[in-house]
Amino acid sequence: MPFYMLITGRAWEPVVLFGDLAQMATIFAIIGDIAASAGLLFTDEASTDEASIILPRYLDEAHRRIAEYLHSIERAAAILQRVGWTRVLTCNPHVLGICFRI
Repeated sequence: MPFYMLITGRAWEPVVLFGDLAQMATIFAIIGDIAASAGLLFTDEASTDEASIILPRYLDEAHRRIAEYLHSIERAAAILQRVGWTRVLTCNPHVLGICFRI
């Protein structure tokens, strides 16, 4: 039995988020660019604690730029939701060890 089944008790059912590697790299580059350009102004508290809230202008910018790249508002929203880029901070070490807002 695979290790993940011992822990979860169920089969791993991955979700396909990106059409290809270039698409994945571009979307993470967009996210990284927004976070880097925002600097300490990225959250309401300029911190990385779990109570921080991403400022809506950065979330809106991510939605706009990714939707423009993908030509789909729905796919942009789904990807951002899946990688944890939404309203409240969450750290997921399985997503490149990066903290995102949900």
